[in-house]
Amino acid sequence: MQTVARQLGSMEERLLAFEALISTIDERQRKKIDALSDGINRLLMSQSKNDADLPPLPPPDFVSKPHPEIERDLKKVLRKVIVIDDNLKRQMKSVNNEVKIVGESLTQHMDKLTTRQDRLWNDWNVCQNEQISSISEASSSLSRTGALFVDQMLIKETQSEKALLHNYFGNVYDNLKELDSKSKHHLGELETTLKNIIKENSQDIKKRADNIAAVLNEKTSNILTALDDTAAMSENLQHSLTENFEDLTKDIRGLKKVEQVMLNTADAVLDTKRSIEFGIQQVILELSDTVKNSGKNIDSTLSDHINNISFAILKNQTISLSQI
Repeated sequence: MQTVARQLGSMEERLLAFEALISTIDERQRKKIDALSDGINRLLMSQSKNDADLPPLPPPDFVSKPHPEIERDLKKVLRKVIVIDDNLKRQMKSVNNEVKIVGESLTQHMDKLTTRQDRLWNDWNVCQNEQISSISEASSSLSRTGALFVDQMLIKETQSEKALLHNYFGNVYDNLKELDSKSKHHLGELETTLKNIIKENSQDIKKRADNIAAVLNEKTSNILTALDDTAAMSENLQHSLTENFEDLTKDIRGLKKVEQVMLNTADAVLDTKRSIEFGIQQVILELSDTVKNSGKNIDSTLSDHINNISFAILKNQTISLSQI
């Protein structure tokens, strides 16, 4: 971007120099027109003083014209020259304005500058043709030899100035082409740099992705190993649970047998209890009969005491049976 800015600055300086050159050419053209007018006046004065010094005689139609008509024609020619000079000044001013606009926005108004340049060349050619025709008419009315000489000098100078302007415009066009090529070159370098940066970043991203993939693979392998270990532990645990379940099944079967034995024992105890109760009842009945037979005078307290003993025996048997 700095290179492009420097090139634009140099181009602006060249355009300013081109503007100064156009002003110089305008001033030079005006001086030449003034010199041409002075030369025509001197020719008129020399014609009035000494007719012998003139070139060969003019045509018959020129001889037949009176002197005031010649002066009037010359004045018309001078007015045309002045008008042409004013037109050139206006056109040069417009060209200067266009050059300033081009210096501010060179890329956007390149087509407009080319169109304006063509128009300027056309106007220049038209003005040049008008000048040549006017000067040719005035010179032919005064003297063919003098007019031819002046005309040739003017044409040569005009052609030289035209060639100079053409060369300068050619240089400007070449500089613009060079600026365009340099801009394209810098854009190409910028594109290459961006591609290299993108390529380096893509390689870096690829390396990081590979590293992440390696870490993920390692962690995945660790997880798989842990899962394998967990599966082995689960299998061992399942095998242990199966063995323990079989042992528990055996123990439960043994407990069922113990339960059957206890039930059988309980039945036997109940049978024993019934037998004892029956025996106690028999003892009580026998004691009662004995008491009745022995006498009815025994204190009632003895009977209560016997009843309490019987009740305590039955209660103790019931508690023992419940505990069993």
